[in-house]
Amino acid sequence: CKEVMITAPAIILLYDYTFSGDSFRIMWQKRKYYYLCLILLTAGLLLLWLGTLSRTWNLGMVVTTTTSGNNYLINQSDVICKYIAKAIYPAGLRFVSNPEIMPITALLPSLLTITSLLLSSIVLAMKRHPAGFAMFSFFILLAPTSSFIPLPDLYAEQRMYLPLALIISTVIATAFHFAAPYYKYKIVLISLIAFATITLAVTTHIRNHDYYTELTLWESVTKVEPLNARAHLGIGTAYYGMKRPCEAEASFKNVLIILKNKDNATKSGQRTEYISALNNLGTIEFSRGRYEDAAKYFKEAIHIAPLYKDAVRNLTVCEETAKRNQHKTEH
Repeated sequence: CKEVMITAPAIILLYDYTFSGDSFRIMWQKRKYYYLCLILLTAGLLLLWLGTLSRTWNLGMVVTTTTSGNNYLINQSDVICKYIAKAIYPAGLRFVSNPEIMPITALLPSLLTITSLLLSSIVLAMKRHPAGFAMFSFFILLAPTSSFIPLPDLYAEQRMYLPLALIISTVIATAFHFAAPYYKYKIVLISLIAFATITLAVTTHIRNHDYYTELTLWESVTKVEPLNARAHLGIGTAYYGMKRPCEAEASFKNVLIILKNKDNATKSGQRTEYISALNNLGTIEFSRGRYEDAAKYFKEAIHIAPLYKDAVRNLTVCEETAKRNQHKTEH
């Protein structure tokens, strides 16, 4: 279930309120059964969304987070500012990012900016202004991933796919509104539009190269953010799928090094990337027949996450295989 789908009923209701011209009472009288269906749909999507919060990721391990809901929410102000900036000037894009959690004092500018935009969108939406619909819908679409429920990735550019449409439409509408008095200079305006279109098209084409393969996608992240543990884990997984265990091993060990060097080293072992890397290293050692080394990795992963089913299963298989080989050697 895509988290953003839970916002669909709210977007529909906001659209009706903005463009129908009716009050909420009249809207309910005219379409109460329709709205009842929306309420039921919202409840169903909410249950599915809550289920995704305990979903498994990467070799079946439960996703863990390293920050509280309040810290996550406050830091999302800076993240949303970056989303908006990159929507206007798409430079330095990356698939995922794990920026450091910042204190509230460092977030005051972004908090004031986002709070002002949110309040403005609410006021405009209450006045049924089309800009209010676009602005408030932007925040509604981001609510599931940029609220008080912490997710493993503080920043992820794919969360902007739908909200980006609202930013683009608002920017284009605003540009046409302010450009109307200068229509006599249409040649200049057309030239500016053509230049912007070509520039963005070329940027998009270059960016698409990063999505050609799983490996190029994760490598594009490390080019911009060399210490992104999630990206190194993805690179290792890609190499392992390509039957290149040596490169995969190096990438998985990079994950351990990066997380151990974090300031909060005592909590680094709680990271999903850290435990997954341990399990993956154990799998590589097992495939090489180094059962003792493999068992050490599996045991370390289990020590950190006792309910990590893949590591428990892999350790059992590893120990049983080692015993069988020892039995054959003795006989």
